[in-house]
Amino acid sequence: MMNSDVATLQNIADTLKEEPLASQRVLAENAGISIGLMNAILKRFVERGWIMLSNV
Repeated sequence: MMNSDVATLQNIADTLKEEPLASQRVLAENAGISIGLMNAILKRFVERGWIMLSNV
């Protein structure tokens, strides 16, 4: 994993700590990535059991 990937994942984790109910759009904007990539990352987080998603 590249340093930029680690920094992106850390940014997402930090945002979720500060704002647990953050939307995909907010997470993507804060991390500087597209919503599509954010969706793929969140799916991986869910598969690994790191987070739980909820629909609002």
